[in-house]
Amino acid sequence: MRRSAEVVIVGGGVVGSSIAFHLAERGIRDVVLIDKGAFGSGTTAKGAGGLRSQFAEPAEIAFSEASLAFYRGFAERVGAGCGYEECGFLFLLRDAAAVDRFAAMAARSRAQGSDWRILQPEEVALLVPRIDTSGILGGSFTPRDGTAKPTLAARALLERARSMGVEAVAETTVTGFRFAGDRLDAVETTAGTITTRWAVIAAGPWAAEVGRLAGLDLPVVPMRRHVFTTLPVPWLEGAPMTIDEATGWYFRTEEGHALLVSAGDMTPAPDYDVRVREQFARAAREGLRRVLPSLGDLPFVAARAGLREMTPDERALLGPAPEREGMLLAVGFSGHGFMHAPAAGQAIADLIERGETAFDLEPFDPARFVKKD
Repeated sequence: MRRSAEVVIVGGGVVGSSIAFHLAERGIRDVVLIDKGAFGSGTTAKGAGGLRSQFAEPAEIAFSEASLAFYRGFAERVGAGCGYEECGFLFLLRDAAAVDRFAAMAARSRAQGSDWRILQPEEVALLVPRIDTSGILGGSFTPRDGTAKPTLAARALLERARSMGVEAVAETTVTGFRFAGDRLDAVETTAGTITTRWAVIAAGPWAAEVGRLAGLDLPVVPMRRHVFTTLPVPWLEGAPMTIDEATGWYFRTEEGHALLVSAGDMTPAPDYDVRVREQFARAAREGLRRVLPSLGDLPFVAARAGLREMTPDERALLGPAPEREGMLLAVGFSGHGFMHAPAAGQAIADLIERGETAFDLEPFDPARFVKKD
């Protein structure tokens, strides 16, 4: 491992890999990326891979649009595929307040040129065969959104960054940060110390733990979520990723026509425990019976639990750490890490390269929460 570097990135998931790629693409290649486990084995490995542009905050929409454009051109730019499919993204709306809220967001977004549609129940039924539309008042649909595979994307981004000169070190734990006053001087690890000008914390659900090493209190809480895989359902091929807005339940189609189904559960996991809990399989099945009754008894053949890195307002901490010159944060994406990884990588690379970015980072400013101990 290098003993000095221009940039040290802490966290080897899709966000950290995107940052490494964007830096290397610009010629900033004196970079060391560190992960305490195997690369992409944490949250990235457990994600469902949804990519949507339906947000209330314009800055988040801009992040989604930039990231979607990146994923659409991923193979050409990165040199390998990420499994991107433009299947669309659909929210099922079950009450008048939700319809009004999404209609207002869609109108604002369409004024900026997006294709965001509010659908009648009969239009929803055309998108999702055999759906039960009783109780559904409408749908919120963005046809150019889609899905991709987080593990494929993270691996390809990291391998491309490494091919351009980035050093990636797995199974290595960051143990501290050394400062000269408030200016970062070095990152300390179990494999030795790296003197550096910049450190980027991109540690996902472990962000608070890593932040404490730098004297930062990061309000990032790991929350457990489950996903279940079904037997194949060929007649749902091409259906949009679909979320029941009232409950958070969702499904998406997967390779071989299987479905990924989640109850939309989110429970605290302070010990990072991702063992599967059977009660969430029951909740996922209840949602399946409510939305797609003909599949109510379809067997689940696989299950996994992963972690979401949640902040109090469900927006990322992205940008300079308060009173810690040379330290940047890219954490707390609250379920949108894979979705926004390309834009986050670009924004962090902008800040390192020239000290500013065209992205509006004000809604993500770590200073709204983060205080130095």
